[in-house]
Amino acid sequence: MKIFKLLIILLIFSGCKKEEDVFLLINTLEPTFHGDSISLNGQFVSFGQSKVLEYGFVMGKRDLPDLNKGDSVVPCFAKAKIGKYAVSILNDIDSGLVYNVRSFAKTSEETVYGNQVELTGRGRIAAKILDFMPKHGKDGDFIKIHGLYFGINDSWIKVFLGAKEAEIVEQTTGSLIIKVPPYKFREDCFITIEQNGQTTTSADRFKLDGPEIINFSPSSGNGDITLVITGKNFSDQPWRNVVTVGTEKANVIESSGTQIKAELNTLTILPGKYNLIVGANEKWDVSTDYFEVLSPWKEIAPIPYSGLAGTTAIEINNKIYLCTGTDDLISNGGYSTVVFEFDIQSGTWTRKKDFPGERRVSAAGFSIGNKIYFGTGYGYSAHSALSDFWEYDPASDHWTRKNDVPGGPRSKPVAFAYQSKGYLLMGSAKVDFYRYDPGNDSWEQLADFPGHKRNGAYFTIINDKLYIIGGQDAYNPYEPDIWQYDFLTEKWTFIGYKKVYPIAVFSNNEKCYILERKLNYISYENQIILHEFDPLLNKIIRKMEIFPGPDRFSNSFAIVVNNDLYFGGGGVEECLNDMWKYPLDGNN
Repeated sequence: MKIFKLLIILLIFSGCKKEEDVFLLINTLEPTFHGDSISLNGQFVSFGQSKVLEYGFVMGKRDLPDLNKGDSVVPCFAKAKIGKYAVSILNDIDSGLVYNVRSFAKTSEETVYGNQVELTGRGRIAAKILDFMPKHGKDGDFIKIHGLYFGINDSWIKVFLGAKEAEIVEQTTGSLIIKVPPYKFREDCFITIEQNGQTTTSADRFKLDGPEIINFSPSSGNGDITLVITGKNFSDQPWRNVVTVGTEKANVIESSGTQIKAELNTLTILPGKYNLIVGANEKWDVSTDYFEVLSPWKEIAPIPYSGLAGTTAIEINNKIYLCTGTDDLISNGGYSTVVFEFDIQSGTWTRKKDFPGERRVSAAGFSIGNKIYFGTGYGYSAHSALSDFWEYDPASDHWTRKNDVPGGPRSKPVAFAYQSKGYLLMGSAKVDFYRYDPGNDSWEQLADFPGHKRNGAYFTIINDKLYIIGGQDAYNPYEPDIWQYDFLTEKWTFIGYKKVYPIAVFSNNEKCYILERKLNYISYENQIILHEFDPLLNKIIRKMEIFPGPDRFSNSFAIVVNNDLYFGGGGVEECLNDMWKYPLDGNN
């Protein structure tokens, strides 16, 4: 009996000793790839005395990752048991990226790690967008996106609404909640997800709320236009809607939620095609169709020369003659003696016999009867002003020297014909005034101009009155005054200081017109604008169409023939050879 009890005690002691020698032991096995997932594999070899509370895998880029240093933890939720186990994760590891993986198990007393294995990425599975809700909204609203393979790390994924990145508010592997970013322009935009170089785009578009242009009429025009715009989400209050075409804001006169009526003046808009921009309640929409701003300005046959500035334009018998000028605005070279004839009826240019006098620019000229009278200007050889005067017969293409202009050499004088007499005044900072009689080739001095000495002044004749507008002297590039000369009383009257700075002035049917070069403070480019101007009132009567051609200074020419303005030549740095036509009577 004693021997039996001893054997039992030995067995019990032996069993206790064996149990104390059993430890918690786990292995990490090589991971396996399964299309869009990765299987992390482990194995329990033996359990210790304490119950396994948690187990799984820990991953990191550093060597020997653990639970205490911010590495990724992949838990396993199945009951722990001896043998192999696995956890599936998304195959979202970039190709070539290496992670170290260790299995782990925790008891109430200890944490045990298995051996370390390497996991090398084979490329991410691209995220997929299945649907999203809602389908429209405004900035600050939330959109829930349903899909696949989004992952759980928002540093690896970006979401764009159109071109703008949206904030990710919540993320799971199958859904995203994003916040609509601030925007100004209404848009039907795709949702795009970027995930480490891979991109996926929604099949449907999200509608950013705001005014929506469906169509408008008319589609083209010039001058005063009434636009009718049909669409959605407009304000019922006209003043809350904004309609813009090019640089011009239209005046909204009527509106409802689905229609806007607006008055547009296109005169200060360069000809071309423009999108309509409509704003309502601080949101905007841009039309897909264009409104075309038409222009009565038409470019016609160019001067058959490399470029011509400082030329003198004279009309006779429905033909325009350009006499002398330069094709070089930078240096004193390029002065010429060329003479060109433009036939208005056929629209063709003909080069005539060269002017026989000195090469020059900024000369004066006019026509009386069937003859042209031409002279003065700035000469190339002498590098000074000239005083010679010539007669040209277009029929014989012949030049004849006449008596010089009295008062000394001058350039950029004012010259014109009135009631079969020629008139010439000022130029080269002078104030003298002369009348020319072609019948006896004589000059008569008239009352001096009472204003400052000047050259490059502009003039117009309305109701038998001469108006001198501006000009320049050695001290003031732009004289801001207007003077009137009465041909009957031969007296001068000061009108006032002008509010415009023209590059050309001309008259037609007792109306005065000005081409003014102004800076556009929106585009910061110079524009040439046509105005009807009343010199007696010193007031712009109406604005007319903006000139659509290249920028230029006052060394261009402008002449009116049969109610049509012909304008061209000149330039800013390079001489131009273009010519444009504008119908002053409104008929193209």
